[in-house]
Amino acid sequence: MAKPQKIKPIIAEVMASLAKSDMEPVRGSWHALLGEDAAKHAVPISIKKGVLLVGVDSSVWLQHLTMRRLDILRKLKDVALDKPVEDIRFRHGRF
Repeated sequence: MAKPQKIKPIIAEVMASLAKSDMEPVRGSWHALLGEDAAKHAVPISIKKGVLLVGVDSSVWLQHLTMRRLDILRKLKDVALDKPVEDIRFRHGRF
């Protein structure tokens, strides 16, 4: 008979797996969405409640991408996502 397992780590693993699958279409088209230069400085982190969180490595790129926010959102509409992205938030820091 198999030894019982705690449910908390199993749920955490399933939730992490689901989050990764939601992000795959975004990650796969990231360079096309942002362009090669900008994609080197920004990383899509998560989508929660229709908001895409993006990590940016410098304040200069954060400002640049913030100004391009609406353009990026328009391009995201062409990416096949299970749930639409309605907004983008950019965060400066290590990711």
